[in-house]
Amino acid sequence: MYFRGTADAQIPKGFLALFVLGCSGSTPEEILSISDDILDQAKLKNLLSPSRANGSYQIFKKIQEEARKFI
Repeated sequence: MYFRGTADAQIPKGFLALFVLGCSGSTPEEILSISDDILDQAKLKNLLSPSRANGSYQIFKKIQEEARKFI
């Protein structure tokens, strides 16, 4: 799978870029196997406000939602 996207604000745009780069070229199964606590594992959640963390998490969940359509 390959993804692309954009966002208006710089921080969401950066997280979108990270998720797009990290997930593009992966199979749907590989994308769905990524743990939901990806921000915790990357030690990023504590650096973000709750709303930024939630927004970033929602970007990730949208990518997984798109991957689920191909299984």
